[in-house]
Amino acid sequence: MQPELRRHFDAERAVVVGDLERMVSPKEKDEEGATLEIPLAHAEAWLTTLNALRLALVGEHRFTEADLSNESLPDLSDARGIALMQVNFYAFIQECLVRRLEGGGES
Repeated sequence: MQPELRRHFDAERAVVVGDLERMVSPKEKDEEGATLEIPLAHAEAWLTTLNALRLALVGEHRFTEADLSNESLPDLSDARGIALMQVNFYAFIQECLVRRLEGGGES
C-alpha cells in the first residue's frame, strides 16, 4: 500500500474507532441495547473502513460470488459462517449509510 493511502486509511479507521469508543452501553442508558450514533460527517470513514473489512474477510475465507449472493442464513457453527455473517452485516451498515447520504440531512 502506498504511504499516502495507508495514512488516509489509518485516519479513516481512527474516526471509526473513536465513534465505537463513544458507543453507549445498555448499562449507561438503563436500556437493553447498546447505542451507536454515527455522525453523518463520519459516514465516508465508516464506508471506507467497512469496505476494507469486508474485502479482507472475503479474501481470507475465499468467499465466492455465490456465497455472497446467497440469501439464506449462514451456518454460525464455524468461523467461515460467522465471517459471512460479518460481511453481510457490514454491507447492511454500508447500505444504511449510503441511503442516509443520498437522503441528505443533518446528523
